Amino acid sequence: MARFSLYSLRTRLIIVLLLVAIPALGLTLYTASEERGRDIAEVQDNAMRLANIIAVQEDQLVSTTRQLLISLSHFPCVIDGAPAACNELFSHIREEHYQRYANIGAARPNGDVFCSAFPLSRPVNIADREYFKNAIKTRNFSIGDYQIGRITGKPSPSGLPRTSPYL
Repeated sequence: MARFSLYSLRTRLIIVLLLVAIPALGLTLYTASEERGRDIAEVQDNAMRLANIIAVQEDQLVSTTRQLLISLSHFPCVIDGAPAACNELFSHIREEHYQRYANIGAARPNGDVFCSAFPLSRPVNIADREYFKNAIKTRNFSIGDYQIGRITGKPSPSGLPRTSPYL
């Protein structure tokens, strides 16, 4: 069996290779760590930019929705509570211009829906919905949570809260 000796050629060659390889390995690990840090910072920066863009778009959508509902509340068929004319108006507006909304409707102060872009197959009352309660309480524009529509039977589209002006 061969003895291990510090003076053998093989041992000195292994020591020289380790002295060369260890700094190279250290430099590689350091560079990888720095690169990973930069990549993490870039991903965080991109996520913040994207979140800001989404927030601006959400603000614009809420503002547009508010303006639409306020405008609709000034139509005579809405003011008078005329269901046939109001249903036709809301259906046309939703189909032609605002398909992103699950539905457009109007309700009396007691929560009874009298107008809807989708036909009403039965009486619908929304007095228990938070957005409606808040609109009645504050007499102002209100945003609600995710929910299943009582008229459409569908969830409110993602990113679009249920809204209500006081009508």
